[in-house]
Amino acid sequence: MKVYFKNLDGLRFIAAFLVLIHHAEFFKQNAVEGVSAVYYEYTKQFGLLGVNLFFVLSGFLISYLLMEEQRRTSTIDIRNFYIRRILRIWPLYFFYGLSVTLLFPVVPGWLGIHNQAPDWQMTLINLLFLVLFAVNMQLAFFKYNEGIAEITWSVCMEEQFYLGWPWLIRRYNKRILQLFGILVAVSMLTKTLFFVLMAQGYITEHRMKLINYVFILNGLELFGMGMLGAWFFFNRGRYKMIYERLFHKAAQWIMWTVALLFAMNIFPLPATFRYFFGHGLAAALFCYIILAAVAERSVVNFEQPLLRMLGKISYGIYLYHTVVCQLTILLFVRVLKAPAGSFIVYDVIYPLTCLLFTAVISYASYQLLEKRFLEIKQKISVIKTRI
Repeated sequence: MKVYFKNLDGLRFIAAFLVLIHHAEFFKQNAVEGVSAVYYEYTKQFGLLGVNLFFVLSGFLISYLLMEEQRRTSTIDIRNFYIRRILRIWPLYFFYGLSVTLLFPVVPGWLGIHNQAPDWQMTLINLLFLVLFAVNMQLAFFKYNEGIAEITWSVCMEEQFYLGWPWLIRRYNKRILQLFGILVAVSMLTKTLFFVLMAQGYITEHRMKLINYVFILNGLELFGMGMLGAWFFFNRGRYKMIYERLFHKAAQWIMWTVALLFAMNIFPLPATFRYFFGHGLAAALFCYIILAAVAERSVVNFEQPLLRMLGKISYGIYLYHTVVCQLTILLFVRVLKAPAGSFIVYDVIYPLTCLLFTAVISYASYQLLEKRFLEIKQKISVIKTRI
């Protein structure tokens, strides 16, 4: 099924860019002694918000596709759904994940980062979690292993979401609000359980926050809010008056401003409130942003050729950028020997270089690897519509 929403390619790139900037700043802080931390204070939650935006986008797009398929065919072809998701996600996931996991034991030694002997037992454990699409579970509940393809945790979380989503939409198609309530309830109960375990001393606060970050049940409101937005957009004709008022141009400008301030952590939230309601606030805000972006009278225009292309390769940007950022900072520190106090080098040229290198690699990956599978995916589409 082919459905096109305007501006969403641009939003995908924004999500990937937020994560890239966060990690670029993070690796810079760890690699360069005495470098400025001014921007890090504003970007330290960019990674979380970028991933959250990806999850809400997935909930919106996948739910809308399933609703549209059920409307047109009176059913959902679940087998077809899984094949399409496999063709979209698996090729790059395994290419990147296997490359990173297998090369990590030897590459750091080549680069002179450390000279310790490769730990192949640890590598086999990392491979097991990678193949099972359980890297997020490894991070949440097991000992951290060096060499894990850590950035793939969110892809694993999405795959776990995809596993049950078509069944839920098919069962609750006429009771989406009820399904949304169930998802939020499960998420809040899970958060409460781990909060109690932390309070009783069974897990650390760091572990509790990590679980909240990467465990699928804790993030159900993100996918669920995307689903709720898809349901509202799917039924926008029925709620025409509400839709027009919610997405009046003035309201859109206000919400885009709020989103920017929220992303930059201008108004920090108390830790406990953020733990229980941070995902929910981000989900609601991003759901509005998505609906505003696809609205007929949207105040933003991301339909520029460059943004659309960057959006198409955003999956690659998301996966490749951590390796690129780490190698780039090594280049600046060890080869170029740039002084730590250089604002131009580390706060302008370095992040732009990370973005440029990542985009070039991602474009090549898209053309040589992803595109071939996407063409197969397109051929098995049953319903084609354009919005």
